[in-house]
Amino acid sequence: SYDILVQKLDRTGELLWSSDFGGSGDQSAYAIAPINSSHIVVTGYFELIADLDPGPAIDERTSAGRTDMFFVLLGPDERAPYVLSLDPEIAGPTSAYNVTFILEFSEAVNGFDNGEDIDVVADGPAYNAIVVSGGPRIYSVEVRGITGDGLLRLNVAPNAGIQDVSGNGFAIGGPEGRITIDNTPPEITVLEDNDTANVVNCDGGIFDDPGATAVDNIDGAVDVVNLEDFSTVSPGSYSIGYVATDSAQNTNFAFRDIVVLDNCVAEGEGEGEG
Repeated sequence: SYDILVQKLDRTGELLWSSDFGGSGDQSAYAIAPINSSHIVVTGYFELIADLDPGPAIDERTSAGRTDMFFVLLGPDERAPYVLSLDPEIAGPTSAYNVTFILEFSEAVNGFDNGEDIDVVADGPAYNAIVVSGGPRIYSVEVRGITGDGLLRLNVAPNAGIQDVSGNGFAIGGPEGRITIDNTPPEITVLEDNDTANVVNCDGGIFDDPGATAVDNIDGAVDVVNLEDFSTVSPGSYSIGYVATDSAQNTNFAFRDIVVLDNCVAEGEGEGEG
């Protein structure tokens, strides 16, 4: 397929700047008009899908018919690089000790190379270190040694000294990275934990488990699972367990102590016997 290349030269033939764009189909330029001494407008048509941004950023358009018209402003690169996205690799809430965020800039940059280029706001959690890797456009930002509970927020520091290849400085702002940290398990309450519920007769006595409830500091009410089936056939002391797990996979256990009385009627004994 055909793409479009536009170059500006000075009077001596020295290249001042060069721009190109294209896509999966053909693109054709019909007219070029100057806007000022440094910028021009190019118009023409494109087929199928075309990226109309001449730089490293993406401005992808899809033709509504067989061909569509375009107007593109070209000139020296004066656009500041900015943050496209800053997202955690895992969904929160999480109890992970280390969490990695994927940071994507609008174009390749330099000057972003260490943890000091990231501002972290920890509304509750604490952390030990920030480690940056990758580049020049997409980076991994790992927050290590996370403890505590609450919201962890990340931003690119406004004084990070980031520039693109044309020397344009970083545009402050953009999306914020967020994840909820949860290292506290649910709190389980054993219901009716008293002798009325927990002491039963043997062999025929009925134990009606009142159950348990659980509340998590992040999720609110969570399900409780009974760990064991229980029989009152044999006298003795028993424990049955309950378990609750929150969305960050923090787990807690609680137990109910049950006494089965040694008051079974012996075989062959009963009313009218003896």
